[in-house]
Amino acid sequence: MKKTYDAEHERNIDKEVARIQKLSESKEFRDAVDFSNAKRATNTSVMSVRMNDFEIEEINAKAKESGMSTSVLLRSWILQGLRAEKEDSLMANFAELELSVNRLRRRLFAENNGGDMAQPATRAKKKNPRAKP
Repeated sequence: MKKTYDAEHERNIDKEVARIQKLSESKEFRDAVDFSNAKRATNTSVMSVRMNDFEIEEINAKAKESGMSTSVLLRSWILQGLRAEKEDSLMANFAELELSVNRLRRRLFAENNGGDMAQPATRAKKKNPRAKP
């Protein structure tokens, strides 16, 4: 039952995509959409990257498969890599901060407990001199 729904749903999606694509290629659409105000991003630069023929073919095939231009695909991969690098750096800074907080917590605990650096759960219990044996 689910496979039928999935196949039917996929056919409907394909029909809608074809309809939208046909509409976007029509003269009426081009006339209705004003491209005169379309602007490229400002302050951009072109970068060159040296790659062998096999790598270029592979990237071009992936771009075609994804329905993107090669430039858009490469830019998205580069930006994803930069974001991942920032996240890794952020996590490293967070881990360092956590260690510093733990050190500070132990130091404050020690100062409040006569220099004993042990945490409350690991510190040996002191005998109460008034307790009955």
